[in-house]
Amino acid sequence: MDNCHSFRMETIKMSNKHDENLMCNDKMCKRCNKKISDIEVVLTLIKKELIRAMSIFPPMSSHHEAIAVIEEEFLELRREVFNKYADTENMRKEAEQLAAMCVRMMVELN
Repeated sequence: MDNCHSFRMETIKMSNKHDENLMCNDKMCKRCNKKISDIEVVLTLIKKELIRAMSIFPPMSSHHEAIAVIEEEFLELRREVFNKYADTENMRKEAEQLAAMCVRMMVELN
């Protein structure tokens, strides 16, 4: 597997320092044909959304609550995707929120 698809949670370091595991540069991922730096930008946005949500809402108390939150975020993304006047920026924001809640479940309910 190439570097951007084989990382583990502990290799994701959101800092200004160079991270050899994620190859923080403009090299292309052979598998998805995206710049590694573009992937890092998306991961940073997800991290910011996760931190924002964790500062506003209390910890998830169960797997059932977590899946309900994830389902709600998924339905919001789905609604935006199938919206007759869909806005790419709104879709991206809903996708960020969905991803952040998936990560939150992984972090809080391990």
